[in-house]
Amino acid sequence: MSIPLDFEVRDRNLPISYDLLQFRGVEDVDRAAAVFGCKVGNLPTTYLGLPLGALHNSCRVWDGVEERFKRKLATWKKQYLSKGGRLTLIKSTLSNLPIYFMSLFVIPRKVRIRLEKIQREFLWGDVEGRRRIHLVRWTAICKDKKYGGLGLRHLKEFNHALLGKWLWRFSLERESLWRKVIVGKFGEGEGGWTTREVRESYGMSLWKDIRKGWEEFFLRTSIGIGNGRCTRFWWDYWAGESKLKDLFPLLFRIASHNSALVADLWGRQGDGGGGWEVHFRRPFHDWELGEVSRFLSHISAIKIQEGEDSLIWKIERKGKFSVKSYYRSLKVENNPLFPAKEVWVSRAPLRTRFFAWEAVWGKISTVDMLMRRGWSMVNRCVLCKENEESTDHILIHCGKTRELWTVVLSSFGVVWVFPNSVRNLLLEWKIKGLEKRRSVVWKMVPICLFWCIWGERNRRMFQEEEKSDMSLKNLFLRVLLEWSQQVMDVDFLSFMNLLGG
Repeated sequence: MSIPLDFEVRDRNLPISYDLLQFRGVEDVDRAAAVFGCKVGNLPTTYLGLPLGALHNSCRVWDGVEERFKRKLATWKKQYLSKGGRLTLIKSTLSNLPIYFMSLFVIPRKVRIRLEKIQREFLWGDVEGRRRIHLVRWTAICKDKKYGGLGLRHLKEFNHALLGKWLWRFSLERESLWRKVIVGKFGEGEGGWTTREVRESYGMSLWKDIRKGWEEFFLRTSIGIGNGRCTRFWWDYWAGESKLKDLFPLLFRIASHNSALVADLWGRQGDGGGGWEVHFRRPFHDWELGEVSRFLSHISAIKIQEGEDSLIWKIERKGKFSVKSYYRSLKVENNPLFPAKEVWVSRAPLRTRFFAWEAVWGKISTVDMLMRRGWSMVNRCVLCKENEESTDHILIHCGKTRELWTVVLSSFGVVWVFPNSVRNLLLEWKIKGLEKRRSVVWKMVPICLFWCIWGERNRRMFQEEEKSDMSLKNLFLRVLLEWSQQVMDVDFLSFMNLLGG
């Protein structure tokens, strides 16, 4: 006899795949599987791509993710993709492959290091037996673009942010089955926002790892007061950006009930209103009255309301949790003076914008940079043959480069004192009142000039070929025209009119 398994889902019109259904942990498994028409399986196994019955913190669980990473970022693709193309592929890979696992499991340190190493080597074009120069530190690469990075994610912080969603759901989904199971095992903490701290030194559990992030998570929340039954008066964030025990430490030390809930200290009055009834163990001294006055003024505007207390995500305007906002708050970033818009908003090809990004960091492979890395070379600019080669010299201050800058600035009618660095040049590359299409060309100019000058430098250094000054100017104008034609409808004459105003 065979019993169909669609008796629970028939009314919901949900399909069942009998090939995926398996019986485990039942006495007389073969007979049960025959009755229900299912297969017999063993633990550990996988279900919907996630491991079941295996140690979730084992590196072996992540072998499949790592293998897919390597397959996606195959070595042969490095030969056909520019750095900009590799960057795009890395972002698409990271946004799909490990997120599924990192949304539930804490990624082991060894796995994280290996996955970041795969991405790093792919970005800079490493091949087996040959390591290319990694021009910019990985920590800088993982910053947001506006802070000088490439917008790639730190796996550790991103994993932490993804797991934070479970902490948020725990505080909201009070009647859900999964929450009741966790509370039944670990107990419920004060207010029911999370479980009690998991202190067992033995055993492993998913929730034990997720619960470790509660303190960091809780710092970014506040409590919206309803009836006050889930909020601790002195210990929770509900009356401003800080806990009352930290704002008024003197009063906290002499409070009669310093672990009381908000509802416990709210007294109902006959007219349907209410007021605060906070009691202390002794009378106040004269020097304490100032703090008492500030305390009463601080809490007087807050009233108990109908309804349940609710958790508020402070770092989002709408008060709702998002992985994106949590991840950004976990990263410590600085270096705000980075010309991110001038580099990434430009309509220039991606590989040339990537080069401009390297130049802003001062990390292109100039002779002085190679010498700092231990290479023994004669440092002389191959363009002017007078000064030492550096990023700022060859892209701004070299005599040959200045001739191109003069052509551009004169065509736009701009008189300019040149900044000392590529970073400052792009930060100051602004002009008001330009027509829209002319503005598009203006924003592409510095990146195009960097690209053409660097190409000429490489031809002279590695191929011993040298263009005349006029040929170099024509090359620059031709490349700028081609880029313009890729993003807007423009012919040669209209392009020259855009340059000449």
